[in-house]
Amino acid sequence: MASEIVATARRSSLVSTFGVGSLLPAQDDSVMICSIDDWPLGDELVEPRLAQSLGVGTFRSPSTRRSRGDVPAVRFPVWAFCPECRTLGPWWDIARQLATGRRVCKSCSVVVSPSRFVCCCTNGHIDDFPYRAWAHEDPTVPANAHQLRLITRGHSSALSDLIVQCSCGASRSLDGAFEANALRGIRRCSGSRPWLLNADPVACDESLRTLQRGSSNVWFAAVRSAISIPSVKARARLFAERKFRDAAPGRSAADLAADFVPPPGCSVEDVAAAIEEMRNPAASSVRLSDAELRAQEYRALVNGLAEEGAEGTGAAGKQFLCIEQDLAGSGLPEIVTQVSRVSRLREVRALYGFSRITPASSDDQVIPVSEADPTWLPAIEVMGEGVFVRFDEDRLSEF
Repeated sequence: MASEIVATARRSSLVSTFGVGSLLPAQDDSVMICSIDDWPLGDELVEPRLAQSLGVGTFRSPSTRRSRGDVPAVRFPVWAFCPECRTLGPWWDIARQLATGRRVCKSCSVVVSPSRFVCCCTNGHIDDFPYRAWAHEDPTVPANAHQLRLITRGHSSALSDLIVQCSCGASRSLDGAFEANALRGIRRCSGSRPWLLNADPVACDESLRTLQRGSSNVWFAAVRSAISIPSVKARARLFAERKFRDAAPGRSAADLAADFVPPPGCSVEDVAAAIEEMRNPAASSVRLSDAELRAQEYRALVNGLAEEGAEGTGAAGKQFLCIEQDLAGSGLPEIVTQVSRVSRLREVRALYGFSRITPASSDDQVIPVSEADPTWLPAIEVMGEGVFVRFDEDRLSEF
């Protein structure tokens, strides 16, 4: 790990923009954020519903040097070039490192720049662009006795004006390097995972794609969020255990719940779900889907919570305040059935993985942020307020 490299990022960026596996600009260099296996533990953020959704015990905010230490990173890409003499190669071949951590060209003492290009596959693997094999159009060309330069014709900024030139006389422009099959026959995916320290490459048959180091499709965050709402589930469960522990098993949960007025902040459906969970305890360990998270939040906003009703709701009672407004004489159209002022709102956003080239369309395509199954995930909390507006669903369906 290159501990001498210093780069700064907001805590929120380490969950959204520069998370695990992403490339972070660092002065004259570039680093990749390591997996959470090697992160120092930051402050704990508790959000039980989101934890159940993602299958972890808790969340932690990225740590800082002032608290428990920096988030680790490794230098990537390892190839670099000199903007003065245009020498191109692995940085340890073409540069020497100063005591300050900066790397200067061995020939002209100018600070070298990291390679502009990398190659990735849809399985999340990433590697340096194969300049040597590209110039020779031969994946077997040996590294020794082949010194490269990256020269420009100076006519334009097009890739056709960038030439990889070898000391043996071979040369080739980078025109076409970004085409989908440009690296076929030039470089196979090595299964490289630089964000996992000490992890061996894995076998991979996916095709490699050339990407700009700073382009957005090198890294897409997989983030899930949840609003902290009063523990509707806990109150409904307490109510169910008190009222229905000895209820006849032949009656459905919905019928039983309909016989009673639910506790404040809960709906009949919440109580019915609590009865089902009481009858089938294994159901409580099932992960919540994103749709289920949103449904719970919607019910909480519909039910609302005033200041005087927050007692007994735990920490969420201090983080959620939603009061329905009187619409009499407001002049709003009848299709608007509810308007509530949300004076307090807390959202927790957690990074649970990432993808490359294209955003993941399902969790099966997400590359995890740790090598082992994590017990926690990096997250941030966002405090705010807003307005909740509910429409007549029957009338909406008519449109």
